Amino acid sequence: MDQPQTQPAKHTETAEERTARLAREDEAIERARRSLKEQGGIPIEEIEAWVASWDTPGELPLPQPRKS
Repeated sequence: MDQPQTQPAKHTETAEERTARLAREDEAIERARRSLKEQGGIPIEEIEAWVASWDTPGELPLPQPRKS
């Protein structure tokens, strides 16, 4: 049986839209960096333990960010 032919997605983003999207992404990255600097982060081990505890009798509370 032959596979259906698929066409590559057409480019639909204009130069202005791309510029605006990249500016939004840059701002989001900057907000994340400020947040990490101000609030700290959550060690991955705590996130993994939290997720592993879901739907168990000993479900852990949401870990909170903290500075190292």
